[in-house]
Amino acid sequence: MYFPYFVRNIINSFVLAFIIPMISVLFNSMAGFAFAKYEFRGKRALFMAVLATMLLPTSSNYIPLFMEMTAFRLVDSYLAIILPGMAGAFGVFLFRQAMYAVPDELLEAARIDGAGHLLAYLRIALPMIRPMVTTVYISGFITAWNDYFWPFIILNTESKLTFPVALAGIQGQMFETPWGTIMVGALIITLPTLIIYITLSKYIVPDIFAGSVKG
Repeated sequence: MYFPYFVRNIINSFVLAFIIPMISVLFNSMAGFAFAKYEFRGKRALFMAVLATMLLPTSSNYIPLFMEMTAFRLVDSYLAIILPGMAGAFGVFLFRQAMYAVPDELLEAARIDGAGHLLAYLRIALPMIRPMVTTVYISGFITAWNDYFWPFIILNTESKLTFPVALAGIQGQMFETPWGTIMVGALIITLPTLIIYITLSKYIVPDIFAGSVKG
């Protein structure tokens, strides 16, 4: 059998693609809220440092990241995939720009009414940038669903593999390449992205730039 964990590998990919962008939206939006609505010492320098990480090629992170996961004994675990995707510079930037559209007067009124910082973020700021939340989540889902290289490096157990890694691994088994199985697998990989794009594309392009007027 070419695919002993066919269903399990698909479920693995779906679970990770669901969880990773959800956590990423939470942390990126909280950071964006802080950068947009609060003043603190070193704010500009810290934000520039966050943006500077975007200049680093992704491939340069794999070796130190693997060493870190080895030190924490997280190799061959899903935490090793979830933790690096919890936040990112581009997500922080997008949410910072979107948070500028939230009126300061509403936040101040909430504080006068007794709402704390967390409540103001959850009840006022986050609902007002819901289109951006949807956009970033969709983008994160597609990225996590299609991710191949890092899961390929960090996961070893066959039953834990994500679907793209498992699909690539069947090439050359039994001294042949099952092209029929690979084509079916490629179609399965493509379907979620295609469905999301067709049904939700109207939320993706406009809202990425919706908050980019103010810097």
